[in-house]
Amino acid sequence: MHGLVGLAEVACARGDDERGLRLVGSATAIQDDISAPDHAWQQQVDSVTALATGRLGHARAQAARSAGRRMTIAHAVHYALDGVREAESPLSLRQLEISRSVAKGQTDRQIARELGVSTRTINTYLEEIRTVLGLRSRAELAAWITRYDHP
Repeated sequence: MHGLVGLAEVACARGDDERGLRLVGSATAIQDDISAPDHAWQQQVDSVTALATGRLGHARAQAARSAGRRMTIAHAVHYALDGVREAESPLSLRQLEISRSVAKGQTDRQIARELGVSTRTINTYLEEIRTVLGLRSRAELAAWITRYDHP
């Protein structure tokens, strides 16, 4: 449970507040099951929660924590470790997200609408992603992210 909150702090430090709050939610559910008060742990949880809620807003923060509370321990650990692996990626979290959308077959317009940005912004991201990875096409990108997500 301490490890999950530590990884939640790392996620928030990297700007991935939703991941951080999901991990906090999962750790909180585990702590509730144990019913052992731990004041230092609670201060750590409160710090992560305040930081991420300030950036996401109350509704999104609450949704993320609720999603985390519903995770099994195994799922929470897997989810936390995926975040660590993503930190080692040559792509940013946003670039990984866009790459996964490409692999799902979404168009630039669909991705832009989903992320609340312009189609031109998505085009720029895709150009940067292809340059970083040395790829030439969407198909190559879809293949790369599929291999990355399923090593």
